[in-house]
Amino acid sequence: MSPLIESGERTELEVLNKLQTDRWPPTEEGKKASEKRFIEESPTSLIDLPETTELFTQEELERLIPIAEQMWIDWRDKLPDDYVSPLK
Repeated sequence: MSPLIESGERTELEVLNKLQTDRWPPTEEGKKASEKRFIEESPTSLIDLPETTELFTQEELERLIPIAEQMWIDWRDKLPDDYVSPLK
C-alpha cells in the first residue's frame, strides 16, 4: 500500500487518478478557483446562478456585477424579472 494512503494524506481513488492521468485530482480549493476563473470570463453566471456570488469578495462583485448585468441586457434585452442585485 502507498505511504500516502497509509498516512491518510491521499485516498486510494486519488492515487489511482494520479497513476492514470499523471495528475493529482483537484482539491476543493482548486475547483473553486477554476470555477471563479470561468465566471470572471463569463460573468453572466452571476445573474442566473446567484450562489456563485459566494466565490467573490464584495470588491470583486462591485467590479463584476455591472459587467454581468450589461452582458445579460445585451443578450436578453432585460434582466430577469426575479433578479435581485447582490450589490443592494
